[in-house]
Amino acid sequence: MMISKLKAECGHQFTSRLEGMFNDIKISRDMMNDFKNQRQFPFRIFRIPSNSECCANSESKGGAQEADINVTVLTTGFWPVTSSDNCKLPAEAKEAADKFKTFYGNRNKGRRLTWQTQMGTAELLCNFKKGRRLLAVHTYQVHTRV
Repeated sequence: MMISKLKAECGHQFTSRLEGMFNDIKISRDMMNDFKNQRQFPFRIFRIPSNSECCANSESKGGAQEADINVTVLTTGFWPVTSSDNCKLPAEAKEAADKFKTFYGNRNKGRRLTWQTQMGTAELLCNFKKGRRLLAVHTYQVHTRV
């Protein structure tokens, strides 16, 4: 409704990028639901042996950890994205990203997916001597922690 009012006042050209952004969010939400309903999900994730044993935000089933992934696909022309050096993802996160890339490629023929890892975050569930803590960290911090 708000976009309609803006469009009426300012014109289509003014609101087209904003409409595209909202459309990207809706499409990404639907795509992630479809992706998670497939058999490819969930992924096995890593354990870090140390004094503070960490794993990705997950539920343990029979000793194995399962990770969760959420991807938002953004159309290049609608979003102000700056290019930056991509960080090297840990093997398990790379596996999850590759499976999503395959899913996306099968669903959207001819479209190219470029990862913006500098915009990502992760949640690590860590066991410390004084209890468990959920750490929300940047993608680069996951790489240095692993």
